[in-house]
Amino acid sequence: MKKRVLGLSQRMLIITVLSLIILAFTGCTLQGKEDATELSSQNEIQEVDEDVIALVNGEKVYKEKFELLYEIMEPTGIYEDLNKLKVNILKTLIGEKIEEQKIRELGITASNEEAKEAYEKALDDISFEEFIENNPHIDAEDFLNGMKPALKHDKLYKQETIIGERDLENEEIASVKQTYLNALIKEADIGVQEEYFDLISEIFEVNKLKVKN
Repeated sequence: MKKRVLGLSQRMLIITVLSLIILAFTGCTLQGKEDATELSSQNEIQEVDEDVIALVNGEKVYKEKFELLYEIMEPTGIYEDLNKLKVNILKTLIGEKIEEQKIRELGITASNEEAKEAYEKALDDISFEEFIENNPHIDAEDFLNGMKPALKHDKLYKQETIIGERDLENEEIASVKQTYLNALIKEADIGVQEEYFDLISEIFEVNKLKVKN
């Protein structure tokens, strides 16, 4: 039987969907202006492949994930204004890319032992070894690797903000994270496909990207 596990892309998709639901009800905003591509100046319109919806510091954000999230969120009815949904999806994907870049820049990592420890804190009634033994269809290494992005995300904010120094309420943590992310966004070079430029340019300082013919 082929081994199946909720992989990294699926786990991150769930996290992103939850972020979009939170955005819908809180009105939080991001503020600011794989394959590397040099971003053109503000006076030029750069051409990109149709599958690229945005560039963040030269790294591609793919339209496929944007469309998948839109297909998931649109039927829920949470967003009456579908343009707002599109904006929040794009903001979230841009923010995620910037977080990934900062994690790499700072050399933040997560080990298998840290992933196991995080699992056992969440589910203290069964050890990780017992969980894997009871679920032979789950690959232990894949499962641990799937947990690591969230661990690195948490390390980023604990290392770079006051979250690691103080006992904060959830609302305070969200505010601190947003303030830090906004600062990263202001420093970033962001380009957005022209179809979405008018939606996002009111929030970010962005370049316009044109789809190649």
